[in-house]
Amino acid sequence: AVELLPALWKESGDYQEAIAAYRRALLSQWNLDNDCCARIQKDFAVFLLHSGVEASPPSLGSQIEGSYIPRNNLEEAILLLMILLKKFNLGKAKWDPSVFEHLTFALSLCSQTSVLAKQLEEVMPGVFSRIERWNTLALSYSAAGQNSAAVNLLRKSLHKHEQPDDLVALLLAAKLCSEEPSLAAEGS
Repeated sequence: AVELLPALWKESGDYQEAIAAYRRALLSQWNLDNDCCARIQKDFAVFLLHSGVEASPPSLGSQIEGSYIPRNNLEEAILLLMILLKKFNLGKAKWDPSVFEHLTFALSLCSQTSVLAKQLEEVMPGVFSRIERWNTLALSYSAAGQNSAAVNLLRKSLHKHEQPDDLVALLLAAKLCSEEPSLAAEGS
């Protein structure tokens, strides 16, 4: 029932009530299992990111003294998604790859790709393949202006014993090497 109330409010078109229902579901002591709570957090974050409805910041009355209060939808969604990643890393909820995809979108919107790289580094080994992890980290570091770190990761990814023909990695490596004269020969 706790999961359904926000969906019912969204279906009826009352988005502010849906936001209030999500917040009540997450702040109240409902004795929810970890996976149910994770689903609510993810649904709320996705709603905040993609609904086009501007949510007012959470009320100060429900906050603990000195706690961080998100100022807008994007900050609240990022906070929810980062909390979810922490739960996944601690084994308190089942891994959902779409959470990382939504976090990638949200952090890219506010040009915080270095934060994205840090979050990716904290994801438990085995969740992503080595190649996928290296390529995503390289892309994140490149967007954050840390090109040497990105090139080093791409060297690993494109090694002859890994995936030397990965087109996306090759294109990113060529772009980065063309911008750095000392690496120009390596990128061709």
